[in-house]
Amino acid sequence: MTSARQSSGTRISQPLRWAPAVACGILGALCVPTGAQAATPTATIPAARFCGFDVTETIVTDNTKTISNPSGDRTTGHFVVTFANPANGKSRTFNVSGATQTTVNGTTGTEVFTGPSFFIVGPGGRANTGLPAISVSPGRSVAVFDLSQSPPVLTSFSATVPVTDVCALLA
Repeated sequence: MTSARQSSGTRISQPLRWAPAVACGILGALCVPTGAQAATPTATIPAARFCGFDVTETIVTDNTKTISNPSGDRTTGHFVVTFANPANGKSRTFNVSGATQTTVNGTTGTEVFTGPSFFIVGPGGRANTGLPAISVSPGRSVAVFDLSQSPPVLTSFSATVPVTDVCALLA
């Protein structure tokens, strides 16, 4: 979803970014950021809307930059995130440093991820796409959002490779 690289209610300063590899609030999710300015920014992804158990998201490395131009925003750089289940101690760290192109056309937002990325998807986005609540894609993927909803909801998703269900890895 929402950029821990950037920050706002959906953790985005650009219309759709949280990490170059995540659309959190944009995917119909609601993450609880504890601060993008902290040395190690973390957020709690609440059990009730996502995995069925709380997940802690920690940004390990964020050396990304965003360039804005008339055709949209392009985010590139090194980004590493860890997801953990505090109830059982399981955690997984992912390098999700794929570049992202973000565009907005009216009430439709589109993100094209050209490399590794992760997605935190709320109930509406999961119903529309069949994606797991938290997933990692190792290759190219395209996410389209309905920006007229609050929070915006993922309406379609396509990937060139299978995504990994992070909730299943942490259960």
